[in-house]
Amino acid sequence: MKEKIYTIPLLDAYQTDCDCVFCYLEDKIVQEELDYTLGDSMMEPDSRMQSNETGFCAQHLKQLYDSGNRLSLALMISTHMEHLEEQLKKANIKENGKKGLFQKEIETVDMGGLKKASAHCVVCDKLAEARGHYIDVFYYLWEKEPGFQETVQQARGMCIHHMTEILEGAGKHLKPVNAQKLAETLLEQQKQALAEDIRKVKGFIDMFDYRNQGKDQSEFKEALPPALNRLRGKIL
Repeated sequence: MKEKIYTIPLLDAYQTDCDCVFCYLEDKIVQEELDYTLGDSMMEPDSRMQSNETGFCAQHLKQLYDSGNRLSLALMISTHMEHLEEQLKKANIKENGKKGLFQKEIETVDMGGLKKASAHCVVCDKLAEARGHYIDVFYYLWEKEPGFQETVQQARGMCIHHMTEILEGAGKHLKPVNAQKLAETLLEQQKQALAEDIRKVKGFIDMFDYRNQGKDQSEFKEALPPALNRLRGKIL
């Protein structure tokens, strides 16, 4: 299978011992973006402008805080909050021409830049862009490289979230025969993986049954993290 620069990250991910290559790639991208945000980006005007205007979602703000680099975080959010302060000054209350219950003009707020800061996240936007790229690469390799199909078949599958995303777009990006083969491959992998997760979670539950005391149940102690990751992507 011929490697190209844009295919290397996905192919490398398939060489790791992970349950979902897309979760692996996304986790890597998020960590790199968080490190960059509190590192090199502090000295880059374009990056600071983006973080000032867009900000971060609650999840990624928490991860930035947990990183321990509190000074860089404080510097970053201080200019972001100053940007929000300016946007608040520009917010306008306007009439929309509609009549309310008592025939008064209903007023709404033109939020301007505040809306962008509340609806977007620097890391989430980067992640969405990268996800679309890697999904396109996946379709390209499945369609053009027979060796890649074998690689996917030998892998451990995907989380349900990414599997459904891949299969929903398969009909649009792949020839019918390849889309069919992909569906058969991923669905069969998911059936086997889910059955194994169910077995281990039930084993974990049985650990709390006094009748099983003394039995070797070490196999089930860490059953929950992979099961939860299987459902909605890597969260643990």
